[in-house]
Amino acid sequence: MGGFCPEELLGDLKPTRVWGDRIAGFYRTADARGRHLEAYAWGGLTSHSPVRVLWTLLTPAMLANMAGWMARRRVMSGSEEAERPPTTRAFRWCARLAALALTVSVAVMVTLPSLDTVAYQCLGQVPCREHLWATGVLDALAPRDLLGVRLAWGALPPVAVAVLFYLLARVSRNRYENVEPPADKESQPEPSTRCAAAQPGGLRSPAFWSGRLWHSHLSNLHLAAGIGVAAAMLAWCVAAVAAGQGQGAGAPDGGSAFAVLAVSALVLAVLILAAVLVALAGDEARGPLSWVLLGASIAALGAAVAAALLLPAHPVQPDGVLPGIVAAVNTGWGLSVLLLLPLIVQQIAAWASRRRAERRKEMTGDREAHTRIGVFPWAAPVVLNAVALVLANGVLVSATLLVALGLGPVRYGVGVADGCDGSVVCVPKAVISVQTILVCALGAVLVGLLMVAGVRLWARVRKDAGTLTADLRRAYRPSDGVEPALSPPEVQDAAAAAAAKDREAWMYSALDPDPGGRGEPTSWVRRTAAVRVIAERTPALAAALVIVVAVPSLLGAFAYPLWVLFMVQDPPVILPGAVMGIVGVLPVAYGFVVRYALRDERKRRLLMVPFDVGTFFPRAFHPFAPPAYAERAVPDLTRRIWWIHDNGGRVVLSAHSQGSVIAAATVARRSERKDTKDHEIGLVTFGAPLAKLYRWAFPALFSDGLLRCLAAGKGGLAPVRWKNLYYLTDYIGGDVEADWDVPANSGDETVAVGSVDVLLLDPPSDRYVYGQALPRILSHTGYWFDTNLWLHVNEMCDRISPPEPESHSVPRFTSNGQSAAAKDAVDALSPDPAAPLRYRL
Repeated sequence: MGGFCPEELLGDLKPTRVWGDRIAGFYRTADARGRHLEAYAWGGLTSHSPVRVLWTLLTPAMLANMAGWMARRRVMSGSEEAERPPTTRAFRWCARLAALALTVSVAVMVTLPSLDTVAYQCLGQVPCREHLWATGVLDALAPRDLLGVRLAWGALPPVAVAVLFYLLARVSRNRYENVEPPADKESQPEPSTRCAAAQPGGLRSPAFWSGRLWHSHLSNLHLAAGIGVAAAMLAWCVAAVAAGQGQGAGAPDGGSAFAVLAVSALVLAVLILAAVLVALAGDEARGPLSWVLLGASIAALGAAVAAALLLPAHPVQPDGVLPGIVAAVNTGWGLSVLLLLPLIVQQIAAWASRRRAERRKEMTGDREAHTRIGVFPWAAPVVLNAVALVLANGVLVSATLLVALGLGPVRYGVGVADGCDGSVVCVPKAVISVQTILVCALGAVLVGLLMVAGVRLWARVRKDAGTLTADLRRAYRPSDGVEPALSPPEVQDAAAAAAAKDREAWMYSALDPDPGGRGEPTSWVRRTAAVRVIAERTPALAAALVIVVAVPSLLGAFAYPLWVLFMVQDPPVILPGAVMGIVGVLPVAYGFVVRYALRDERKRRLLMVPFDVGTFFPRAFHPFAPPAYAERAVPDLTRRIWWIHDNGGRVVLSAHSQGSVIAAATVARRSERKDTKDHEIGLVTFGAPLAKLYRWAFPALFSDGLLRCLAAGKGGLAPVRWKNLYYLTDYIGGDVEADWDVPANSGDETVAVGSVDVLLLDPPSDRYVYGQALPRILSHTGYWFDTNLWLHVNEMCDRISPPEPESHSVPRFTSNGQSAAAKDAVDALSPDPAAPLRYRL
């Protein structure tokens, strides 16, 4: 499922594709036990494609988009949340402003080296121009004495980057968001204009995955903001140059004309940014408004370029950095920080509101439909947005420094007083100061985190290993002699029993210490204990990692302008040589990672695991994030289930890891089709992160109430019968009922505790043949090799479609991926796997 190929899922070298295309499709193998076996392989949307690795460049945008889905809400369970949007309007606006902060920051950091380092300094210096390979072309296109022409060319790269992001988002929208959620032919609705985060019921909403119009609207707004930032910085610098020229003797006539044009362009760009902030407050896509703002931003850029081209020729330009660029960059950084403030205030207010509500419940003794569940410990949207800004600025500041180093000797300062005499490339001290803070401070914090985590892990493993041996021994050989539930039946044949006895003579237990040892737990037990501890603390480790990156960064972001304001100087630069060495190594290391990921699918699959989580959600907050594969996967699976039901089949979904998230989102979605209500869907999830990660990190969507409804059989697509299998050694999957300490009312149904989760033993056995490998710890990826898993799947199939007499039986279906079918009624014509199939809406 997911990253796996259909051949791996089905154990068939040549499965037949019966639905979809090569990117994401349903594949069938030979029938087993009278059931059709299909796999939904959607890996072409994620790790199968080598090109998908390049989406890692958009990691900051992915984090900013994820942050908007990490909201909490006061209603955590009960039927009320089925009719309410998963987030409040205030939060959605604040989250969109925080996501816009990333776009503004990236635009500022791309414009800085383009306008200043390259266009103003390098192309204005004779030594630097002589080192460039296209000197003759530069003399024709960007003459050294025409500063305005050089600045106009310098404004193109940041605009080109913004347009590139926009085009990538548009192309991916045509592949993903254009796939509208399924509906009956008679009642096919119009594409929704509403933001997915504002859809009533969240995942339950039929229009949740209809995000094409909203994504187009949001893309236009972010592109307008990116172009507006480039226009504002260019106009600011042109106005500063005009002011400097006007103060000197012999100021050219007409200088006031381009100065006024530059100021007008700056004012227009500022108004556009303000209008974008206001437009982000709405939850409905307004195409005309976004196109008007995009056109206005292009007009502002044109005015700024025209003002630059009107600058008179000067054979000698002042040494140092481009006039006005430092103030423009500081203003852009300040705006990015200010755009985070509303979200910080909103999160504090939401926390205070929740605390007041909890106190009222405690005072009145009213605990109905309210269970405290484990969620991300801090203000997750703020934390993740901060990490996105840190990552983007760290990469772009490194790129700025590398560009400067590639053009010549570097001096940190802004003018002649700092040694910038025209023979060196001058980099503002703010740039190297920020990079020093990022590299040194964050590096020290991360090293400290790893040391603390390592010491605590060692202590916990040492403590648990002592009792784990006895626990495992009881689990493998129960004292009452009863085998664990659903274990394979013992062989009754005498000859087979004798053979089994002979094999037993070769078997050893991994629990038994070596002869002559001190009786301490074996290395195999300690390994099992370590995996269990890591699996138990996966959410805590993830939270600690992002918090230690975000909190110091936020403090530094607010402390930096205060330092400059009160100390009237940039923060000190510490170990610039070491910082530049790290800056030079990181791009090379990233290049090696990408190279190996492009060549090896297994390494690519491992690298893209975080992206399976980050790209699940619709692009409702940042449009330039990598596309959400669930925009196609959920409609695909829904249509296949409907096809099977319409042809008399029964469905059992067996879903692993991220596939269980897609399955849950599919069966939770409300359907207006009345004819599917009588078809119960079986759902077997294993290694499912539904509660351990998704309820923990995204409680507004994968809420306690949603999971309880599914556990109670109340699916939106059809009634559901659910079993969730998990290991204690699984670092991603886990149980869903951990916080259900009492039966709780979920809508109109009562959920019995223990009705969903099934704990499987891992490792499944301690027995091994002497001289051979010790029993494998299955953890997250080993469910497929556990016989008990398939016994549970078979049991679910029997419950969904009870066995009938052989002559009248209706063959049933189970899926190693995610789908189900009935035999003769479905796909009567054998498909041609070589035939070109195109996805149809």
